[in-house]
Amino acid sequence: MGPVMPRGGGAPFTGEQRQNLVVSGNDAWNVPAPPPGAPAGGGRGGAPPAAPQPGAAVERMLALWATPQGFVKAAMANNATTRKANGGTEVSFTVAASTR
Repeated sequence: MGPVMPRGGGAPFTGEQRQNLVVSGNDAWNVPAPPPGAPAGGGRGGAPPAAPQPGAAVERMLALWATPQGFVKAAMANNATTRKANGGTEVSFTVAASTR
């Protein structure tokens, strides 16, 4: 980049921009990454505290269920049924009303 900032305003993003997005049941939160050189284990000078994100729980749960492992886990947890279909097996289940 050199000594002159690029046009367009703001500081450029450099390095890795890490996001830790967590979901468990009906709760979701963001865990900020610690600043470079922060002491291990948090404490003074470590990462800021986790930020609750209650509106993101459904979206994050659906993203997990879209993975192969998440689909199997969701099917097992929601009493899935199977039936023969053209060229394979169809799996169906209904998730909790709060995720519809």
